[in-house]
Amino acid sequence: MSAFESVNRCDLCGGTAIDDLHPVVCTVRCRGCAHVFHSPRPTLSAIREFYSRSGAYEGWLQSLAERRGPWRWRAAMVRRFRSHGRLLDIGAGIGEFLAEVRAEFDITGTELSAEAVRIARERFGIALLEGDLATLDLSGRRFDVITLF
Repeated sequence: MSAFESVNRCDLCGGTAIDDLHPVVCTVRCRGCAHVFHSPRPTLSAIREFYSRSGAYEGWLQSLAERRGPWRWRAAMVRRFRSHGRLLDIGAGIGEFLAEVRAEFDITGTELSAEAVRIARERFGIALLEGDLATLDLSGRRFDVITLF
């Protein structure tokens, strides 16, 4: 199985007219809606494997203090539009953003990485849903804010 997949259809509009934008970094643009994305891109399995390996987040854990500023900035940006309610963070990593907003929001986070899910629970007391949106059951849940950092 290859670690990369070619993308022949736009994830946003479904269009198949796709132009190379920057071949060196595998960036393409949909002619239909101008969405820019990577092709080829890592497969979901490759992403999950990469981020689930033991020690994948050591660098992040060693720089938590330095990383807090950008998470605070993102939280402030969200608060400009909504200051409370139900928030879903897709691809929550180790839960740093959710830790910043949990005082104001009822938080839910998703994450592909088993290692990140473990760290979020142990470090921040946050229980993330492990998996991708195609397989997670979020039926019946409604959110006021959805973030994808």
